Amino acid sequence: MKKILVPTDFSDLAGYAFDFAHQIAKSLSADIELFHVLDIPDSMGYNDLNVTGSQLRHENIDDIYVIKLLEVTKKKMMKIINNPKYEGVRIKPRIKAGSAYKKIYDEIISEKIDLIVMGTAGTDSWEQSVMGTTAERVVRFANCPVISMRKPARLDKIKNLAYASDFENDHAIVTELISDLSALMNSKIHLVKINTPSHFQNDKENYAVIKSFADDQKLKNYEMHVHNHQFEEDGIVQFSEMYKMDMVVMTTRGKTGFARLLEGSIAEEVVNYSKIPVLTCRISK
Repeated sequence: MKKILVPTDFSDLAGYAFDFAHQIAKSLSADIELFHVLDIPDSMGYNDLNVTGSQLRHENIDDIYVIKLLEVTKKKMMKIINNPKYEGVRIKPRIKAGSAYKKIYDEIISEKIDLIVMGTAGTDSWEQSVMGTTAERVVRFANCPVISMRKPARLDKIKNLAYASDFENDHAIVTELISDLSALMNSKIHLVKINTPSHFQNDKENYAVIKSFADDQKLKNYEMHVHNHQFEEDGIVQFSEMYKMDMVVMTTRGKTGFARLLEGSIAEEVVNYSKIPVLTCRISK
């Protein structure tokens, strides 16, 4: 892991994400890309803004506005980068203009990002959930792991890592990821299967599936759990709170369109409601 992208709007939530990303980067000798998207419509033609704004001229009111906005943004970014507590990690500022989600997605691809760490406000109402957030869209489509967080977190305090799954269609890349995380944070892996009425299995069957997975993947330092709940997403959040988990790890298959409206997204719902960091990893269908 060499490149960590941290989208920022300079809010407290974004600050929590940057703090956590810095801890990870320092542990892994990785670089951080501090990324901000100016809220400027694509139609204004500023899609290729760079950090210096050298392509701008004082020729019209739009350029003057963007220059001022860019100056303020650069000052905010440099204040973060020059903070002594962030020493020891190379931090690269990047400023783009347009749609936040689209620019983040383009950056993931063009810069070959290995991990995204971002703040999310979560959701407190059905309407907000339907409308979605930038974090939700990044979780759904990013082709690299995404850590979403609502509160401050310390890497050295993450001792219990919950991996929520059905353990039937897991990919090797996810297993490698949770093993690496466990080693990095010296944490225990909690393999948890949510047992719902619509997909009910008895404990013997559930634990057999989990044990088979753990054996196949040669996992160490783990515990197995079966948690009963009516809904998977609520069950994951409830389990993490009851058993005092420090991070949740999940996969997402990036459903889109009508299929997503029908089936929803368990990972996105957990990101919205979890009070602890949630790491999602998109896998192929």
